[in-house]
Amino acid sequence: MNLPRVTPFKSVTIQGKGLFTATPVTCTIDPNPLGDGIYFLRSDLPNAPRVQAHSNQICDTPVHPAFANLPPRSTNLKEQSSTIYTVEHILSALVGMGYTDAIIKLNAPELPIDDGSSAIFTNALKQASTTALPSFIEPLIITKPLTIETDQQCTIQALPSQIPLTPSTAPTCNYEYLLDFGPDAPIAPQSASWSTINRNYASTVARARTFCLDHEAQAMAQLGLFKDLSPQDMLVISATGPVQNSYRFDNEPARHKLLDLIGDLALIARPIHGNIIATRSGHAMNHAMARALLENFA
Repeated sequence: MNLPRVTPFKSVTIQGKGLFTATPVTCTIDPNPLGDGIYFLRSDLPNAPRVQAHSNQICDTPVHPAFANLPPRSTNLKEQSSTIYTVEHILSALVGMGYTDAIIKLNAPELPIDDGSSAIFTNALKQASTTALPSFIEPLIITKPLTIETDQQCTIQALPSQIPLTPSTAPTCNYEYLLDFGPDAPIAPQSASWSTINRNYASTVARARTFCLDHEAQAMAQLGLFKDLSPQDMLVISATGPVQNSYRFDNEPARHKLLDLIGDLALIARPIHGNIIATRSGHAMNHAMARALLENFA
């Protein structure tokens, strides 16, 4: 089954600062009438090069030198001289709101972070509305179990859907994230899930904010990061709970990990029909699963 492609009906503009670069950025989400996917465009670079939102474009270039020898803290894309940092939140919003095609114009290298959730993007996309294109997109159908795992007990499973895919039904992907930092962690084990069959992404997933532990925030501040941010702006968690803040959901950390998972797997650049279950995964493992899904089921 092929689905009609969906793009914004009109352009919308968002302004803010990048999380890691702290660079002011204007981000405009434009329609893509060509129907060839989601692209980022750096208007501040000569010839405004385009970078496709695809797993082939994932780059290991750290957004900050402090992360040079650490697992990625964001999802970054690169095409020749153009690098785009921290794309996972806007991609998650586009998938969650049902878009398959868009042009995202930036005048800086990193997407705006706002409060660390994807609500800034879902709110803008509500204003953009949708329009169906005359072209179609083929879903990626998971036909057999596929598992990626590490020695740290981090896993992602891709499983076939129990919902038959027929010419009259749309593909459905169920995403689930299981968070467990261990028995002494300040965040209790928790889980979150969302299905594309629901239209509640904006209210149940988008508002969940990125988070870090208090000692991590202090270490990054010593490296010169987050100078313009306070715990009131972002979600910093100590042994007693959020610092100068409060949770929007009891399981907000798991919901944000779910948000990231949806955004990272958007780099398949096709709707998924199946079930995705992630346990303690981060961006690197999400990227590996995106590649593995294309290798096994494309």
